[in-house]
This record gives sequence, structure tokens and C-alpha cells, in this order.
Amino acid sequence: MRKYHRIFISGREFFREYDEALDCYKGELLTEEDVIEQVLEDVVQDIIHVDRSRVQRAVKNVSWSFLSEMVFFICPVLGLGVVSCASVVVCHS
Repeated sequence: MRKYHRIFISGREFFREYDEALDCYKGELLTEEDVIEQVLEDVVQDIIHVDRSRVQRAVKNVSWSFLSEMVFFICPVLGLGVVSCASVVVCHS
């Protein structure tokens, strides 16, 4: 993963990629937004789009025995806590 140094020039904050193995800087001065974009490119492996309504329809159509085993996996996708997710499942079963 890339390493950066924070550099202040005339009170303005910049970042520059630093190569520890070569003990030198690489590239040009970057803004915080540029560094965030580069770090995200390095660490984000995949982009996943979740259609909340499709997930809710799928949950509604799954049997209770299967769903009771999966509730802890489904709730984070729906952005619900376990208790509220369980109540949604009971209402839809």
C-alpha cells in the first residue's frame, strides 16, 4: 500500500507519496481529496450495489427455517438491527 507524508507549505496542507525502500518522494503534491481517491483505489476490492426492495422481496419469499438461520447475515445488508429485522421477518412470514 502506498505511504504518504503530510506536508505544509505556507500554511496549506498537501500530501506526497513516499517510497520507504528508495527513501524518496514519488509523484507530485496532492490534495487530501486526491489522496483519499488514490487510497480508495488501492483498498476497495469491488463495488456492490444493493437494491433494498429486491432484498426485502427475497426475504419475504424465503421459508422461516432457512431465514431464521440467515437473519444475522441479511440484517446488515438491509441496514437493520437483528431485533428489527426479526420483526420484519415475522410480519412477512
